[in-house]
Amino acid sequence: MPVNAPWKAQIPEILNDLRASGKSVFLRRDIASRLNVRDRAAQLVMDAAGTVPVNGKTNGVKLDNLILFLESKFTPQAQREYARKQKLAAALQQTEQERAARRMIVLDEAAARKEAARPPRRLQDLPESVSLEPGRCVVECANLQDLFQSLLRLTWLGLYAPEEIEEKLSGKQMELEIRADLGRRPQ
Repeated sequence: MPVNAPWKAQIPEILNDLRASGKSVFLRRDIASRLNVRDRAAQLVMDAAGTVPVNGKTNGVKLDNLILFLESKFTPQAQREYARKQKLAAALQQTEQERAARRMIVLDEAAARKEAARPPRRLQDLPESVSLEPGRCVVECANLQDLFQSLLRLTWLGLYAPEEIEEKLSGKQMELEIRADLGRRPQ
């Protein structure tokens, strides 16, 4: 049996699986699937744990004998390796969750920038900070950057859909009102 068998680092999970199985005797194929080894390695484990005849033709290992054998292989070195792998798995999972959260934020920011850069083609595309009423246009902004973005979007709409603006503003005179709090910085 190899000294560095991969299943040795998974002994706690294997023991829980064996106890929860409800079986009293395990055949070679059962051991091979639970330890994730080939038949020859499973047979070596069976021989070391102590086999008993089953149905006269095949051999198996009693649950108690298999558990005692596996517990004896869970040495302090294997315990440290198991703890290290558990800690590593937890750190990788946490890192993946953080990366997924960052990725979503970046995608949301990119989508927002793309949407903000897209010229409006209808009145509904104007930001809420710009309102058009007959003879009056009101632009509300928190800072100079918001003011220029709102004016730029209004200009784009005038280029792409001038008839909608003329229809909405209808009148001989137009009043442009800018409500700005220029003391705040853009976010």
